[in-house]
Amino acid sequence: MGETMAELSETVQKLAKTGQFSPAWFSKFKTSSVPEQQNLIEQARQTPPLTYTPITLEQKNLLRSYMSQDLLEGLTVADLKSMTSLEAEFFIQCGKDNRWTCGKSLLEHYNQTELDISPATPEQLDTIIAMSKEKLLRPLSAESLLKLSNLSARQLIWRGEMVKRKRGEECS
Repeated sequence: MGETMAELSETVQKLAKTGQFSPAWFSKFKTSSVPEQQNLIEQARQTPPLTYTPITLEQKNLLRSYMSQDLLEGLTVADLKSMTSLEAEFFIQCGKDNRWTCGKSLLEHYNQTELDISPATPEQLDTIIAMSKEKLLRPLSAESLLKLSNLSARQLIWRGEMVKRKRGEECS
């Protein structure tokens, strides 16, 4: 092939954008010899497009909502970090199917999911900003604040309240 390191890296980036290069292969690629890198690239070229497309923010929020409603037993937030979009779609469908098997009505699940994935309210954002100023939460950028879902905001506020309680106990 005779490609330079820059050309190999550019090829990897293109394959990653099409979902053909697994995120797990990046660390292996960086530490491999040029022939091994070329083999990884060849393997990626044979992988169908969209195989390793990363999970979207909307999918993450929906999965977090289903997890909080106990519709996806065994799935954790840590699992979302390495999940692909296709895997997320599978788990989303499992969560939808599981709505029929638990004690709540389907309407209750719909309402809870809609609330969970809706944008954080202005009041929640004000609370999070105030908690950040009090050093109860790490500061978030304006862009991150605007992307927060209602469920994520509730979880952050709860975390800030727990830090506040812990500090109160330590000061006593």
